[in-house]
Amino acid sequence: GRVENEPLGDNEFWMDAIEHEMEGRDEQLVDSGEAGGLSYGVFCNRDIQQRYYLVGVRVSADDVYVVEGFYPNEDAYKQHEKNVLEALGSFRVQ
Repeated sequence: GRVENEPLGDNEFWMDAIEHEMEGRDEQLVDSGEAGGLSYGVFCNRDIQQRYYLVGVRVSADDVYVVEGFYPNEDAYKQHEKNVLEALGSFRVQ
């Protein structure tokens, strides 16, 4: 998705905002980093049946590009994490 960069911020600003929002939803940050200029965080819910949710952002001038991914359980997260991060690294904003 794409949203307006308002309030004006960089990748770090938007990842901090996302982390704050996810903490309010009782989601725990389990991994974060950068892939090809895109900053990302992986969050895990605190339920008995854990699921994982990836959110990535890339700021380009007036726009924030948002990428989301869902892993229904820990096995899926572990199995696909490397490939998803590789794909994120190829994400380009034009």
